[in-house]
Amino acid sequence: AFAGSSGFKQAKIFASNLNPEMVCIAGVYQLADGISAEDKEGFVEVSLVYDSLIFQANFLEELS
Repeated sequence: AFAGSSGFKQAKIFASNLNPEMVCIAGVYQLADGISAEDKEGFVEVSLVYDSLIFQANFLEELS
């Protein structure tokens, strides 16, 4: 899953049941084996914060 390929650091990735080989936002990437099972469950938001990918699983539950 890729976002912000032109360098846009505010890009986000949204997915249900995330199961990628790699996640990349603005050139910062994480391979699948480095993503915990908990971070792949339910609806997932991936964002870039201070050059680190942040995975927020089940983020829709927090909004309701």
